[in-house]
Amino acid sequence: MLKLTALVHEHLEEIVLSLEIMAEFDELYARARLALRWECSAPELNDSGVIRLWRAKHPLLLERVRERKMQSVVPLTIEVVPPSAVSLSPARTLAVKPLP
Repeated sequence: MLKLTALVHEHLEEIVLSLEIMAEFDELYARARLALRWECSAPELNDSGVIRLWRAKHPLLLERVRERKMQSVVPLTIEVVPPSAVSLSPARTLAVKPLP
């Protein structure tokens, strides 16, 4: 047992590094599985400042559909073009309020 402990201690740095790398891979795998489950798509970035959510669905509502607590989720399309801005209020129904 002492030999094994000494061997582990001798390679402790490599063991800890391997564990950290495995944890990173585990996180990436979990994110990928969740993205597939929620039918996510990668964002398209632009330099114009336009934010466009096309047929967006809230992931927690998708989970409620999966649990059969809801029939379906209605997709929402929102576009914000500078210099305008809006505030989205999370509530039972979505409230969109223009900001000055």
